[in-house]
Formats: sequence, C-alpha cells, structure tokens
Amino acid sequence: MNQVLRSKDLLHSYLSRYLETAETADRRSGAIDFALPAVEEADDDLAAPGTDRIRAIFGLRPGIALPRVSAETALTFYRHLIRHLTLPCEARYCSDAAGAVYPVTVRGLLDPRAAPFDQRTGLCCIAYHKEQLEVVPLVDIEVGEQTPNYQLLEDYWFWMWNWHDARSCRPCKPR
Repeated sequence: MNQVLRSKDLLHSYLSRYLETAETADRRSGAIDFALPAVEEADDDLAAPGTDRIRAIFGLRPGIALPRVSAETALTFYRHLIRHLTLPCEARYCSDAAGAVYPVTVRGLLDPRAAPFDQRTGLCCIAYHKEQLEVVPLVDIEVGEQTPNYQLLEDYWFWMWNWHDARSCRPCKPR
C-alpha cells in the first residue's frame, strides 16, 4: 500500500464508501464486541511512563501487559481517538519511507473496519496539504507539545511502535 494515496478517483471512491464516524457505524450495525488477545503480566521494561494511560484505553489494570497491535485492538484505539481528538488540527506529516516532511491539516480518521487492517500503517487519517486531500498513516502525524492532541498521538505512536508485529511493521523513526 502506498504511504499516500494520490489517485483522486481511487481516493474519492475509498472515502465515499468507507468514511464514516464510529458513532454512525455503531448506530447502523451495532457495536462490535471482541475479546482482547490474552495478555501476560508486564515486564519491568514495559512499565514506561504513560503505559497506564494506554492500558486504560483497553480497559486493563496497571501491571497487565498492553495488547499487541491487531485489527481488534486498533479499533479500540480508534474509538478512543474519535472521542478525544480535537479535529481539524494543524500538524506535520513526517514519512520516513518517502523522507517527506510537510504541514497538513488533519480533518478526520478512517474507520479501520472499512478496509483490511494493515499493521505496517495502522490507523489512517484524512489530511489536506496545499488543498490536496491525502490519506496518511496516523503514526506519521506529529503535532506540537502544547496542543490538545499531543499526548493522544504520542500514546498511539508509542503503542504502535512497541507492540506491533516486528515482522510486518515498516521502518519508523523513534521519537
């Protein structure tokens, strides 16, 4: 999958079929129930600052290891982000794969149930750069430390970076 979908026809088709908020999707189809993958007690190395904040997203108590990145766990994180992100927001798109860094306006998130989940990119967002619509991985979006979205996006990045399947994840710079 390209890091940035550039074909306007493909993008328009994708967005018109799949772009909807979690609230609308839940109203139509009912909430999706799933069981989190089995978790083990957390290692001392994984007790990094902020992990309890991420555990709370998954409904886990302190001391329990965070779940691996999967379609189901990404959906849980997506629902959290949809409720708490302040959108639209000004950000930077920083792609290691393309070496690109440029300002964008993030307008929304794509529902991960809309297409097969790709662990290499994780959740995707809708961003505008110079009035051009792009779909980019959320993990490549950075905002200033003083913005309301900073901690939410850092927590998402931290979880994606540390709990992905290393064999399937694309290279990404540590923050």
